[in-house]
Amino acid sequence: SLEQEEAPAAVPHTAAKVQEQILTVQLSEIRSGNHFFFHIVGEETSQMIEESMKLFTSNNGTAGAPCDAKKGKVVASLFDGSWYRAKIIEKKGNKATVLYVDHGNIDTVSIASHLRPLDDGLGTDKIPAAAKEAVLALTEVRSTDDDDGLDAARMLQSIAWGKPLNVRTFCDVEGKLAVTLLDP
Repeated sequence: SLEQEEAPAAVPHTAAKVQEQILTVQLSEIRSGNHFFFHIVGEETSQMIEESMKLFTSNNGTAGAPCDAKKGKVVASLFDGSWYRAKIIEKKGNKATVLYVDHGNIDTVSIASHLRPLDDGLGTDKIPAAAKEAVLALTEVRSTDDDDGLDAARMLQSIAWGKPLNVRTFCDVEGKLAVTLLDP
């Protein structure tokens, strides 16, 4: 008689292998002691989007305009007198919480005065987000609501902020790159 092999139980995949590489980066936002956003040093995308958004601000001024403020939509959001690409992550009444996709910071803004539609050629489907989201591989830290978690975030900032670093990428964990940080 033939023995039948049982199919292994389905295991949810939360990590996907990415090409291991070492990149020179600079942190653009720190969320916790092991969660941050970075820019790849010398990558043309950052420079191109920065110039494009300056032109967008020059062409459109700083007044908000009616736009489709749905969760997940990428729009232009006003920050410090300039427009930046932002993804709406939450909408409550006349306010929206947005993630600035080229920097990694989050803000809650007025829909009427601080959002406007983004030109078609500036969407993240045409130009990828300049900020890459990452977590330190194989580390776990407490929330920044906890004193120890806040200390961990401050330590990461004191060690890594404002200087070029090398990151080694290992895998993608739920949309975030798992990396190690190295001194160049």
